Formats: sequence, C-alpha cells, structure tokens
Amino acid sequence: MPPIDVRGRSLMYDDTGDGEVVLCIHGFPFNRSMWDEARMALASRYRVLSPDLRGFGESSGSDSWTLDDQANDLIELLDRLGIDRAAVLGLSMGGYIALNLARRYPERLWAMVLIDTKATSDNYEAKQNRLKTAETALREGAAPIAAQMLPKLLSSANAEDQRLLERLNSMMLTTNPKTIANAAHAMASRPDSTQYLSTMAMPSFVIVGNDDQITTPHDAHAMVNALPNASLVTIPDAGHMSVLEQPEIAYGAIRAFLEQAHNA
Repeated sequence: MPPIDVRGRSLMYDDTGDGEVVLCIHGFPFNRSMWDEARMALASRYRVLSPDLRGFGESSGSDSWTLDDQANDLIELLDRLGIDRAAVLGLSMGGYIALNLARRYPERLWAMVLIDTKATSDNYEAKQNRLKTAETALREGAAPIAAQMLPKLLSSANAEDQRLLERLNSMMLTTNPKTIANAAHAMASRPDSTQYLSTMAMPSFVIVGNDDQITTPHDAHAMVNALPNASLVTIPDAGHMSVLEQPEIAYGAIRAFLEQAHNA
C-alpha cells in the first residue's frame, strides 16, 4: 500500500483481506513486519490493517510523542480509510496503545486482544531504565538496545532459534535511535490503565507466553480479572514474543476469539 498522510506525517501500512477490520499494533522497537503471520492467519476472514507506528519502520516522524499521539494517529488512519470500528491487536507497547484506545475511543473497537502486555504503569526503577535506554540510543544508536533486549524476548525453548533471533534483531537495528528514545520516554510517562479496565466492556482476549519475563503471566491474570468481558490463553514454550514464537497456537486462539466476538 502507498503511504497515507496522517496528522502531517507519512504512515506506511499493510492492508490485506476483506471483512471486519482487525488493527494490529506492533511492539517496541519493532515494525509492522512482525504481523506478517497475522495477515496470513486472519486475512481469509478479516481485513487486516497493520501500520508502522509514527517514527517506526517506514513511517515518518522524529519529533517527540506520547501514547495518546500514537492512538490519535491510528484513529485518524481509520477515519482516512473510512473504517468505523476495528478489533485491535496490540503486543507489548502496542498493548499499551490498545488500552489507550479502549479508554479514550471505546466506540471504535469491537474487540481487543492484549498480547504480552500489562495495564500497570512503570514503577520508579522501570522509569529510570527507560530513561537510560533513551540516553543510550541517542548516544550509541540502536545496536546496544537490541543487544540488551534480545536475550529477554524469547522463552528458553526458542532461545536458539536463529531465524527468529535474526528477524527480531533486524527489526530492532533498523529502528531510528530517535524513535527508540521517544518511545522510551512515552512508555515511562504512560498512565496506569488498571483503574479503567472495569469500563472496557468490549470482548477482550489476553494472551501471554508462559515464560514471558517482561510482562508476566501474573500481569495477564490481573488484567483478565479486572476486565468485565475477558478470557485468557497462556501460550506454552513462549516468552514475550508469543505470537512469533508459537504462531499456529496463538493465531488459532485469536481466530477463535474473534469469531466468537464477531458473532456475539
């Protein structure tokens, strides 16, 4: 697809399939290519929309931003494409943005899938680590960020999967260091969404890798317990990138959930 102008920036996106819309929001510091399996798994039944967020991948935007800004970009993208409602899939940082959408634009969502993410805000230590990440990226580039993150992303069962390691590393290394810094600041300043979960009445599905060390199964259970209409699937032999580590299991569960939510 050609890029589209969204709020003064050029947003690149993939748009595949027909039917009800599924909007896929990638994690940090990745890009829309992490949803290639989603498009293959879901596009026979749904219209799968997977943008590069502002500043990531092939989308422009080096200025600072908040998660509100990213959510607003996605709403304008839907508006520009004439889409009233979408199911939203968000992984990690993408989950933070999905929760932002559910809090601020609930009428635009017909379902929500939260993947390896959490509702709580960063504690003091986590915020300080985000600020260090921003400083390192601006000073030394993406390479040290990728080197620090890569060992934490996968379960022990997939730690030697060279194809997956290279794919993740390539996405991280090609991310603009300024975008890495902007994202770190935005995530550090995000509000706690826990208090809003009880208001998110749309059908919701929480997915977590059983070996996720970043956003843990405990975090996933906490969201499910607070959301009024939610279910949970724990993916075996998966860490923080569960939909890439076990795509057949994860997308099989997502397909079943979306079908149930669509028919509700």
